[in-house]
Amino acid sequence: MAGLVSRLLALSVYLFAGFSPGICDYVSVSEQGLRYSGGLEIFPEHLFVPFPSVYVDAGGGVIGLANSVAEDTIPFVSVGNTRYRNVSMQLSLQPYTPDTLIPYISAYWDSWGENRIPYVGEWRLSLEEQTNDGWIKHAVSGVIAPSCLRNVDDSLLADADFNGVPSAFWNYNVERAQ
Repeated sequence: MAGLVSRLLALSVYLFAGFSPGICDYVSVSEQGLRYSGGLEIFPEHLFVPFPSVYVDAGGGVIGLANSVAEDTIPFVSVGNTRYRNVSMQLSLQPYTPDTLIPYISAYWDSWGENRIPYVGEWRLSLEEQTNDGWIKHAVSGVIAPSCLRNVDDSLLADADFNGVPSAFWNYNVERAQ
């Protein structure tokens, strides 16, 4: 049992200390969406999640704000002497604006520039680790914020809460009714 506990602690250190901050080194953002380059040993596949389309009526309102999700799973992967299975990575783009503010969103268009809306990225990694006692499930997730990424074009940095610090990314995939 002590061996299992030490392996779980080691995996936690890898996932939380090594993986969590490290994901930002392999993610980039463009007007099209978020791209993961596959640079982590535990998940070497590429992923892309596009910004979702947002439709704005003639009065400046929206019915809802869509999420966009991309996910891929690797059946088996080995890192060092450890085997993992069902390694799944998910990237998503979520509206920064909570649903409770959707009825008031038309008041924000002038501040936001009328052709863009703030979105924030999220990631999730889940996997099963092979141990002497069988397969153990693990999951870790986090936010992909502007402060996490390097070399983000200024036109994508959204100060959505108006405090002078970018808190989200601008989604320019906005279609306004005439």
